[in-house]
Amino acid sequence: CKYRRRILNPGGQDYLEKVLHGLMISMPGVEIEKIRCNGDHLHMVMIIPPRYSNSDVMGNLKSRSSSVMRKKFKWLSKVYWMENLM
Repeated sequence: CKYRRRILNPGGQDYLEKVLHGLMISMPGVEIEKIRCNGDHLHMVMIIPPRYSNSDVMGNLKSRSSSVMRKKFKWLSKVYWMENLM
């Protein structure tokens, strides 16, 4: 939370939602019910079956979606360049 930036503009939000829904394919039974975005974070209501741990699902989604977003939007690497040096 310390280094949150308001980077989720409407175009980025739409793309992120598509990415997240695409990542669900690798986790059968996991579903996203609702997504609400603010400028610097998002909230999701999800269905996660008992065979998955909540933290594993969220860690997987965060790491994989971050990678996809950084490849699509090159400027994201510049926004967080200082944090990468620490």
